[in-house]
Amino acid sequence: MTWHFDWLRSWEEIWDAGHLSDWRSLIAGGRTNATPFMHPDVIRAWLDATGGEAAYDPFFLAARHAGGQRVLWLLVRQRGGWGSGFQRAMVPAGSVGLGGPHFAYNDPLVAPVDDSGSVLAPGFWSGLERDLRRREGDWFDVCSVPRLRTTCLGGVDARPTAQSSTWVSLAPYADFGAYLAARRPSMLKDIERKSRRLDAAGRHDFHVHGPGEAEAVLAWLPDLVEATAARYPDTEVPAAFMRALVHRCLDSGVVHGSVVRLEGQPISWRLSYVLDGTLYCGMRCFDPRFERLSPGLLHSYRSMEWLFAQGGRAYDALIGQQAYKYDWTDGDEHALHRWRVESRARGTHLRRQARRIIARLGGRGADDPSVAAG
Repeated sequence: MTWHFDWLRSWEEIWDAGHLSDWRSLIAGGRTNATPFMHPDVIRAWLDATGGEAAYDPFFLAARHAGGQRVLWLLVRQRGGWGSGFQRAMVPAGSVGLGGPHFAYNDPLVAPVDDSGSVLAPGFWSGLERDLRRREGDWFDVCSVPRLRTTCLGGVDARPTAQSSTWVSLAPYADFGAYLAARRPSMLKDIERKSRRLDAAGRHDFHVHGPGEAEAVLAWLPDLVEATAARYPDTEVPAAFMRALVHRCLDSGVVHGSVVRLEGQPISWRLSYVLDGTLYCGMRCFDPRFERLSPGLLHSYRSMEWLFAQGGRAYDALIGQQAYKYDWTDGDEHALHRWRVESRARGTHLRRQARRIIARLGGRGADDPSVAAG
């Protein structure tokens, strides 16, 4: 059985009402490999924060396997200039802008997942490379996908990265109590101790912001940005993207804002994603004035309690190997890989020469972030 590859090349086609409806239906369907980073609302938020449609040439893949499987995937090419030697880097949406990639995963949207246990039906990657080779030098000088989860590889030759993410399936646990019983006893004692300390500090609660509460989230979002920048000074905090996520995605439910409040004042904030029963824990921080109360730990506890109450299927802590993330999982990880196709066209060779010349003259050249993303 073979694959057929079609491409939408204009934003008008991509946001066409019929195509958008089909896209939303596919991402919400069962037996689907989907992450929030291929959700149309999240992609629109990324566009809002990074220059809009005018900043990118779109390459929206609509592939179909003879057995019925479908793939939707948005790649883009940032419109560059002399500083990158006019290098044409074709990458997944979210891989450029904002000072670096801020989409944790670049998996395509795949439905239905292949019955063999692999996400993709056989031949996808080899077929995609053949299709791309027909367009090398014209569409791209390099096509690079930096963050593919292992489940999407299907035997393709992809380079492992140093990054991985921690996650846990909730299926083995009958309820939240059973899940807690499987955590480290020392962590449970710490939660009990810090909960008593918070009780002594005053009236407190946990709140999840839903549709219609965007203004409330936007009110505390600057505090989250400021606290994150202070606690992690080497981290690029994508404030514009976070605001766009609230505007675009809170009402549709794909973005999840939550707070721990003390006497009505938020002291711990999180802006995460929810899709198909999985909570993806995104930006998080707490007010440093209340660090002794460990509001971050209690925020995690209440978030997991909420997820079980909602009938959640999984929790994904996203990229990073911090020890506290493993406390909430069973040790499972998504290893991330990079897939890359380099053009062999003459035009590409000439642009690479130009890039080297520009680098020698002191331009951005090889250090250009849009080229590095490719």
